[in-house]
Amino acid sequence: MLIPLLTFAEVIQLDPITIEEKYPYTIENFETKGFLQQTSPSMYSPVLRGLQGDLIGIELEDVKINNSTFRSGPNQYFSWIPNEFVNYNVKNGSSIGQTVDADLSSNDEISFTYDSYNNGKTYLISNTYENIQIGVKFQETGMYNDIDHTSYNQKAMFIKNITNINEFTALYSSSKDVDRLDKFLQGKTYTYLDQDYLLLNDRLTLGNHKIGINYQRFIENIDDNGKYIPSTNNVYGANYKYTY
Repeated sequence: MLIPLLTFAEVIQLDPITIEEKYPYTIENFETKGFLQQTSPSMYSPVLRGLQGDLIGIELEDVKINNSTFRSGPNQYFSWIPNEFVNYNVKNGSSIGQTVDADLSSNDEISFTYDSYNNGKTYLISNTYENIQIGVKFQETGMYNDIDHTSYNQKAMFIKNITNINEFTALYSSSKDVDRLDKFLQGKTYTYLDQDYLLLNDRLTLGNHKIGINYQRFIENIDDNGKYIPSTNNVYGANYKYTY
């Protein structure tokens, strides 16, 4: 399918109606100015006003995930955040194309989904107990229409504890042995052996003072045509805000 091109004037004036008209095939439209593009089960990329990659900001619970050193194309790491636990918001930020913020919340549901075309199974538990929200997800899919190297899996869990002065959030997601079909079609091997993400975020409000501390761990181990490429990044953050 040909993707319609937008002029600069159209991009800066884009609104939800324009997006629906120009991009009727989009996966999930944000409430304003954007949508979530999916190119495979393990690759989600937010698009805002026709921009993506390092031109837009990506945050989870107000914690920044990407920066200007990320690739300019689709940012597949958004798939590490399970869609079933997320509400999306668009806000101004430090990036040209604004910022997508994913806010974790429970949907109060217990569900099981089966897809025959890929023998896919998804188990989902999401609930709220007083001031605590939890979510658990197990997803396992086989090959799409019996095409090799198209299987996918994800295990994820989050917990959020909200009190009058404090909000603590923890999220962990993991996928193992996910192949990139496009590389295999080129006669090569490219497998995400491990894709693990951990977020710990604590926000404290004391009167006019708001204090936040957070920790993120990214693990991505790859088999690139027989070459093992490990990668682990630990990121720490803190912020303080005084409101009048």
